[in-house]
Amino acid sequence: MDKPSENAVRLVPDPENAFVFRAYDAKTGRELSQEEAQALAGPSRAPEPRTGRSMAASSPRLCGEGDSWINLLSDLSGYPKTFFDILGKSFPSRNIAFPGDTFEEVLAKKQYKQVLQSGLYRVFIFSGGGNDLLGGGGLTDLLKEKPQGHGSADPADYIKKATLNDVMAKLETGYRQVAHEARLFEPSIRMLTHGYDYAIPRKNGRWLGRPFREKGYSHDDPIARAIIVHLVDRFNDVLKAVDDDITHVRHVDVRGTIKTRWHDELHPKATGAAAVAKLFEAEIARLLVS
Repeated sequence: MDKPSENAVRLVPDPENAFVFRAYDAKTGRELSQEEAQALAGPSRAPEPRTGRSMAASSPRLCGEGDSWINLLSDLSGYPKTFFDILGKSFPSRNIAFPGDTFEEVLAKKQYKQVLQSGLYRVFIFSGGGNDLLGGGGLTDLLKEKPQGHGSADPADYIKKATLNDVMAKLETGYRQVAHEARLFEPSIRMLTHGYDYAIPRKNGRWLGRPFREKGYSHDDPIARAIIVHLVDRFNDVLKAVDDDITHVRHVDVRGTIKTRWHDELHPKATGAAAVAKLFEAEIARLLVS
């Protein structure tokens, strides 16, 4: 997964932060900023929404922001297309996400402010928070040592309850902040969220397999899989609560969509991403008649 290729950008996963990569110039080895990586793409990633002949003039313009589920610099890195890349074939879109950004960095940068204030975008798709739950340091902080679960069949017994509650509260606060700001920047905006899918730990996997191993679990231990399901479900519950409370937010539940179509521990293959994109397309279609 990390080997250099003929692509312009080489992505190196950050083992401490799930869904986070460092981007390097494949020729020089120099680490790239978001602006530099986008500049390598040339005119095809121009700041104005891209349109195609097959797109109806009434198609809503999409803005995507967040983590590597939105943007893997696929045209430059050789990584699979994301669901947002695939949506861009049907809708004029602008992708301002960067795979090197954590949830906290996205909130701090507020790149979506200027973009949404342009008035060009009707749908804002936001993806973030997985680095606090699903791998690396986030998962390590949440897991108890396996013996502390005392052989229970309940995955909640292997997770530090207070730590998880704190993480969920932080993520809910962050999503509510983004939702509030999105409507402030563009009063007609509709915001779509998702809570990831049931990722599958791999042996020695940097994001899931390693944290589980360090806490005494095997990557293929049924309780390890159950823990991931529990965490993903808890996160989706939080996002559904935000959806229920805020009228311009819609939560797209993608759980059970990817199945085994994973490129690595956390990112879907193009076929998996296409299945996720279909769910978003269906939700966007509902927005058009609401």
